[in-house]
Amino acid sequence: MSNEALDKFGELFVKFGRDNAIRRWYAIIDGKMGGIWAEEIRKLLEGLSPEAIQALRDVTPHLVDSVLTNLMYGLEESEDVNVSVRLQDGHIIKDLSEVSDGLAGELYSEAGWIARFSEYPTIDENL
Repeated sequence: MSNEALDKFGELFVKFGRDNAIRRWYAIIDGKMGGIWAEEIRKLLEGLSPEAIQALRDVTPHLVDSVLTNLMYGLEESEDVNVSVRLQDGHIIKDLSEVSDGLAGELYSEAGWIARFSEYPTIDENL
């Protein structure tokens, strides 16, 4: 039951939090996203070499992952905020952090959320 809750949350978290953020930054970097904000960022990138642009693309997943890792640590440490998950059978896990050895750690490893649910390669948390 706890694995089902962790997987349900992890899949949503990775697909909407991680993959959408990476996809959006790639679209901005590649000039495929419109809007004032995206245009301002592209202006900052105008003078960069193709190698520097590729480096920015390469580092994007690391930046996103660092934010997600810190958010997971925050959710674990918070006494005022809990993540609850409704399972398919209707049962509710009221505090996801209580069924995990560490929410941030759920992101990583060969069996972690990123490896199982992300369309982008797993990024080593120690990099």
